[in-house]
Amino acid sequence: MSASPPYKVSASLPMSRSGSPILGHSSLPRRRIAFCSLFTFGFVVLNGLFVIAIYHTGHLNKLFAYLPRSTLPLGFKEPNPTMQSSTKKSVLTLLFLGVISAISAPTSAPKVVLTNDDGWATAQIRAQYNALTAAGFNVILSAPADNRSGSSSFTAPAIPLIFPCEFDSCPAGSPAQGSNATDTRINYVNAFPVDAARYGIQTLSPQFFSSPPDILISGPNIGANVGPSIFASGTIGAACEGSRNSGITSLAFSGQSTTAESYTNLDVSTSSTIQSALEYASATTAFIQKLFGTPSSPLLPTGIILNINYPSLTFPSNGSSCSSAQQFQYVFTRALPALPFVNDVNICNYSGNLPLEATVSSAEGKCLGSITVLDNTLKLDVGADTQKAVLDRLSGAGIPLVCYS
Repeated sequence: MSASPPYKVSASLPMSRSGSPILGHSSLPRRRIAFCSLFTFGFVVLNGLFVIAIYHTGHLNKLFAYLPRSTLPLGFKEPNPTMQSSTKKSVLTLLFLGVISAISAPTSAPKVVLTNDDGWATAQIRAQYNALTAAGFNVILSAPADNRSGSSSFTAPAIPLIFPCEFDSCPAGSPAQGSNATDTRINYVNAFPVDAARYGIQTLSPQFFSSPPDILISGPNIGANVGPSIFASGTIGAACEGSRNSGITSLAFSGQSTTAESYTNLDVSTSSTIQSALEYASATTAFIQKLFGTPSSPLLPTGIILNINYPSLTFPSNGSSCSSAQQFQYVFTRALPALPFVNDVNICNYSGNLPLEATVSSAEGKCLGSITVLDNTLKLDVGADTQKAVLDRLSGAGIPLVCYS
């Protein structure tokens, strides 16, 4: 099997000394935020210097000409009437520049609700939370209190815990919803993934964002979600909840090379699961950075979710194996075999239908991830027109897409 690029492949991510991508280094959203913040800071400094200058030249009194006399500071004299016209122009100029500065300054970083079906205390979701936060995203984590894999789109009211949270991350008897003692943006919900996603969108987002989130990320899941398994996946169910019932751009990510480990191992373990969790978190962050790096409203077409599956990773790298998120390339795929006379988007000389995601993501040594567009209600492959709209969006955002053969 081989892969050849039908689209322009994005530039490589910058690398640290350890060989891992430097998260956020090439983030266009962070560059915009940094530029606007620098502009605003510079403007404030210049204004401050201006005020100091006119104070020391004895003209600060003029700026108070338009205040009620009762509010004038002690020690300031009423200005000479002949000087009021030029002062008014200076004040209006300052006000105008202040408005321009306020418009230019960003109100917030992209707002993310992060969830999964494996539980709030797994290494995978905490690695993803850390990576997104380090890259400059505004993140809320809202996930089940314990492992709810295979729960599809089930929903139920959250109830107090009868047993401890996974990995003893909260004791029995804890309330139905709770947060990390040192970071209240990390939350559990003692219910299903759908309920956790809903809680993040409807309850936590108004609290932390004062608005709906810009995107919902579900995963990375422990293990692949391909083919018929998508109907049972809580990872997929949570993404569908965000897209279908809340109108939020929603993506589901899954990785094959991990097992369940506590987040407390992130700083002390070098197991293949922890290394994979870090690489998958890096890949997801880079993917989301590219989406936000190119303006689009909505971020993706409505009525859909993306199901992204990462390839297996091998540690240590032998030079030819897949061991780094920097090596990942993606193939546009479908989840289920197509019915007769049903054609997908026409790319790569596929003779009518896209390759199956299970085939692509399990290809040995190819370092290929799969991207499938699913209907957010039926969880079925979408039609060719919607596939094309998504494909054009991803290609334009610089996602490294290749053909599969």
